[in-house]
This record gives sequence, C-alpha cells and structure tokens, in this order.
Amino acid sequence: MKPDTATQKAFVALMNQLLDKNDWKSYLRMPLSALTKRLHEEAHELSHAIQKIKSVEDICKEAADVANFALMIFDKVRQEANENVPQ
Repeated sequence: MKPDTATQKAFVALMNQLLDKNDWKSYLRMPLSALTKRLHEEAHELSHAIQKIKSVEDICKEAADVANFALMIFDKVRQEANENVPQ
C-alpha cells in the first residue's frame, strides 16, 4: 500500500517549496560524499524532531529535506553516469 495521491502531491509540493528556497545552492558541484553526509544530517534532524514531538509542520519539513537530499543524490548519480536509469 502506498500513500494516497493527495498525500503524494502535498509531499512533492513541500519538497519543491524547500528546493526553491535553497535554489542558489548547487548540489551538482558537491561531491557525493558531501551529499550523503547532508542526507544523514537531515535524517538525524527528522529523528530528533520526532523524538522531541515537534510540530507536524516541523516533522513534515524535515521529512521533505531527507527526500530532497535523496533526490539530489539520485539526480547527480544519473547525470554523472549519463544514464536515464531507473525511469
């Protein structure tokens, strides 16, 4: 079972909002090790937000941050390999 379409759309919209806010930062120039480090840092922030029972908004933003760094890694690896896999 996967999240419903409305949930997926809300998540992608939040991801895009956060990406637009940091659009000046070029992740494609960052080494994969740095992106991976940031992914782990964001995952830690998400875990901390959940453990500290922060607001729903804070937890959702941290979850979107984690997804954004995973997306950046996905994009960078594909571009460096010059492949369109997986689609």
